[in-house]
Amino acid sequence: MSRLVRAAVGRSLTFGDATVSYVPDGVGALIPEVFLPTVDWHRYPQHLAADGTLVASLGGLLVQRDGSTLLIDTGYGPGPAFEGPDATARGLGPFRGGALLDNLAQFGVSPSDVDTVVVTHVHFDHVGWLVHRDRPGHPPVFPSARYLVAEPEWAFCRSHGDKYGQLDQETFFGPLGELVETFARGAEIFPGVTALPTPGHTPGHTSFVLAGGGRELVVVGDAAHNPVELEHPEHGARRDSAPAAARASRELLADLLARPDTVGYGMHFADVVLGTLDDGHWVPVDA
Repeated sequence: MSRLVRAAVGRSLTFGDATVSYVPDGVGALIPEVFLPTVDWHRYPQHLAADGTLVASLGGLLVQRDGSTLLIDTGYGPGPAFEGPDATARGLGPFRGGALLDNLAQFGVSPSDVDTVVVTHVHFDHVGWLVHRDRPGHPPVFPSARYLVAEPEWAFCRSHGDKYGQLDQETFFGPLGELVETFARGAEIFPGVTALPTPGHTPGHTSFVLAGGGRELVVVGDAAHNPVELEHPEHGARRDSAPAAARASRELLADLLARPDTVGYGMHFADVVLGTLDDGHWVPVDA
């Protein structure tokens, strides 16, 4: 089976003294003509699964450096799949998760080992493992961690009251609602990891740049859900909150990823979540 039509598996890369690892949580599906409607998908049949959908990986990125541990995004989380007419109208097939903690253990990491948790944006498939939604009081999954969200993203989220999109804020954030720390553009949120604003998908969507060993890793987040969006930044998701800003963010990321010694991480890509833009084409990187 082609890597372009299967969910991503766990993989690690080193950047100097930093190790980064993709940690799977689950898998979703995107209905291409609805979710990315401006793309002529007849030109990209290699990205289409047998049922005509795009495979969307769900997971987080683990960063380990100097004895400290960072988790970027926490996946969809446990619980029922997101599916049905509402999902279909959004261009989404079933989304299922729940494997993040088991896969963290495969990398020798327990929840209490994580020092910092940061999210690219506050959508349900990125914050699923912030708290234990099935336990009284919804305690934090990562009890020793700082929880970070970009200031404009958190302000926008909280301005919606109890509900933000698919999120019931009490359920997804529980006691974290008053504990979340915000950061400004350009902030170093972890040793060698800086925040890069990439608004458009959401108002405060944020990418991150990790430097190490003469190389850089660029966290794309949901600025692009499929490599085609970086190869052709004029195409974006139907549900981007500000399409012009989202396109500018994709163009910025494509320019960064075209530089030598720069690797990208696209969480929702198929089994090519780590890659480079080589002459305008996404090329997976495995080591």
